[in-house]
Amino acid sequence: MYAMPNTILSAPAKWFLDPLDRCGYDGGMTELAPKRAAFVREYLIDFNGTQAAIRAGYAVSGAKQEAARLLTNADVMTVLAARRTELAAPVLAEAQVTVERVLREYARIAFADMRRFATVSAGGVRLLDSKTWTDDDAAAVESVSETVTKEGGSVRFKLHDKVGALNQLAKYLGMVSDGTQVNIDARSVSITPERLRELRELLG
Repeated sequence: MYAMPNTILSAPAKWFLDPLDRCGYDGGMTELAPKRAAFVREYLIDFNGTQAAIRAGYAVSGAKQEAARLLTNADVMTVLAARRTELAAPVLAEAQVTVERVLREYARIAFADMRRFATVSAGGVRLLDSKTWTDDDAAAVESVSETVTKEGGSVRFKLHDKVGALNQLAKYLGMVSDGTQVNIDARSVSITPERLRELRELLG
């Protein structure tokens, strides 16, 4: 392992790097000047460009500017991308992370139907038993919590960001550009005694 100037790696960082050294992994590092190679290795620890530059031996006074320059250098970025792919590959494989699985999770959130979780009637709002949820339903739920007070308390039920998931799917399918932004947030339903009374009045 190359010497890292004035750096004490934490246990997780050592675990992250040592296997690469033991197996002789290179990933294109020899194609870079020693300092640039050191920067790539350091950057992969915490993705902090300024600190990575300092640990790689660049002057503290110009570390921020040097990091910005290195992170736009074609050779550095090529090697950085290669190493990130190599490091991520075994983790993604073990967790069975694939494009199809990621898209499926987005779809579960994007097409979640609130009627699967609650009913609204003249009698009020009632959450349905979670035993009725499918796996797709459960994947769309971000949180469920209950607060009990002297006045009666409240239940908060929140789904993951439906519009955000739709945007991600639309971008993948080429339906919108990355610059498209939809400012809608209707993810949560907060049910308080006051809100229940308002709903009953509205529903007659």
